Amino acid sequence: MWQRPLAIAGGSVAAVACLHPRLLLMDEPFASLDEVTRHRLQNDLLDLWRAEGQTLLFVTHSLEEAVFLADRIVVMAFAGIAADRRVDWPRPRDRFSPSFVELMADIRKSLCPSPDEPPAYGSSLPPVDEVPMAEIRNSNSGIQDKRQ
Repeated sequence: MWQRPLAIAGGSVAAVACLHPRLLLMDEPFASLDEVTRHRLQNDLLDLWRAEGQTLLFVTHSLEEAVFLADRIVVMAFAGIAADRRVDWPRPRDRFSPSFVELMADIRKSLCPSPDEPPAYGSSLPPVDEVPMAEIRNSNSGIQDKRQ
């Protein structure tokens, strides 16, 4: 039986919020999987993201996974931010394209520029109150914020 939101009990509202969260926090969900299964689930995750429009905060140690999935990559190293890159490419992304490989190499260099030189820190993120919970996705990705 469908009810209007104001007619639903408080516990039921919490259950609905859990079923359709605005933010998904994922901490290395595919780390222990074989490559074929990991790639399949990455594509499934992108399909779910397109359909539901949630904001994802995805933690990974894989540069390839970060470049394949992310619109923004923030690389943490030691006590600071080693890299902060936007990825404004359309999907699906080609893991073997020169730009894909080049971005992976660029991020890798930010982690360790040379064997004799420590990583450079200096990129900073905007204060939390300046970051919108969800951004309207660009027209290249075909994704729009559905929570307006």
